[in-house]
Amino acid sequence: MTSPRRSIRRAAPPAGRRSRRLAARLTLATALALTGASAAAHPAAAHGGAVDVVVRLLPGTDPAALAARYGVAVRDRMAELPDTYLVGGEVDADVLAAQLALDPAVTLAATNGPMRSPEVNGTARFYGWAAQPAGAATAQYASTLLDLPTAHGVTRGAGVVVAVVDTGVPLSSPHPALAGVLLPGIDLVDGDAVPDDVRTGRIDPVTGATDPMAGHGSHVAGIVHLVAPAARILPVRALDSTGGATQWTVARGLLWAADHGATVVNASFGGRGSTELLKVVVEGLSARGVVVVGAAGNDGRERDNAPAAEPCAVSATASDAADVLAPFATTGDTVDLAAPGVDVTSVHPFSPTGYASWSGSSMAAPFVAGAAALVRSVAPDATTGAVRRVLVSTGRPVTITPEQADRIDGPTVRLDVAAAVRAAAGGVAPTASDERCAG
Repeated sequence: MTSPRRSIRRAAPPAGRRSRRLAARLTLATALALTGASAAAHPAAAHGGAVDVVVRLLPGTDPAALAARYGVAVRDRMAELPDTYLVGGEVDADVLAAQLALDPAVTLAATNGPMRSPEVNGTARFYGWAAQPAGAATAQYASTLLDLPTAHGVTRGAGVVVAVVDTGVPLSSPHPALAGVLLPGIDLVDGDAVPDDVRTGRIDPVTGATDPMAGHGSHVAGIVHLVAPAARILPVRALDSTGGATQWTVARGLLWAADHGATVVNASFGGRGSTELLKVVVEGLSARGVVVVGAAGNDGRERDNAPAAEPCAVSATASDAADVLAPFATTGDTVDLAAPGVDVTSVHPFSPTGYASWSGSSMAAPFVAGAAALVRSVAPDATTGAVRRVLVSTGRPVTITPEQADRIDGPTVRLDVAAAVRAAAGGVAPTASDERCAG
């Protein structure tokens, strides 16, 4: 399938050579050593994350021996990704990463930076949860705008597993709307098999709020279910009740989901820029036919947020009921399309009604993930690139403000679920590879 580019994304630049990356890291290491930067200054520390380094080693390398050469210890091993470890100690993480990157036994070295729900940003949330009546979820504008009834006349997503990597979804006491569609998941925060979306009394180190993201994962899962009601949902708790995590934890969550049957993964979280670890993970999942949909962010400007910004992911930003791009919407070369993300009602286990509304790109992403599930159900052999092209090429124009126009290159489209499903049912042309992920 070929179509003119109609997204918010320009063609991704070719990947730089390893030698240039290593030289850049060496320069960084030198600069940090000269300025006396410390591990405590790393952004992960400010968000409560461990300031360690993720390393991927050549097969056969002894991780403990390698760590000892640099005066650090092995903190953890990633079972889902061979030869990948977390190392750290009383050293600067950025300098350590730069040093390790030069080691011939190391194929990847990157600091274990923070990941966060985009709705917790800076010193305040954009919106607060607002309780809504139960009927508001199915009656809201998004259902009509995306023409879900027509799409459901073709498929409801049966046979597809969508993983929600987030703050969890109640499994111990499922929400009535999700009863019967939830699969057994995993809790990577507490290290058990009960990925419940819970209040823990945790105080967010950035905002000072208590449990500001409790209910976030349930809300996301409810949106996926609204779009693809027959798809199964695989809950993966990788974020705590403040919406915080590290790259290591979310990478494990993405990989675990793919290893347990998910062919679509929703990632309503992000970190500034691109990350080597998540790039490797998303590329690997794409090669396995897993569509990763990420929240672009709520920065209100042009910015890359991983994993949505990775070339192999689908990046979703937010629009409103009038088909206008939200004022907080993140834009830029790495954003693919918009979806409803303003005043969206969905499941919320801590609302007195069981439902609540909120706004953000975290809400836009699961609309796209649900649509990807519907496309997958009628075109199971389509590559991830083909799925993305269907979603983007069938989108409808969305209005942008003059300020947004100054930073957006080309037309902007909003997801049209019915059009995407019709196009997929008419025959998606799978490609041998995803050209945007190549290289």
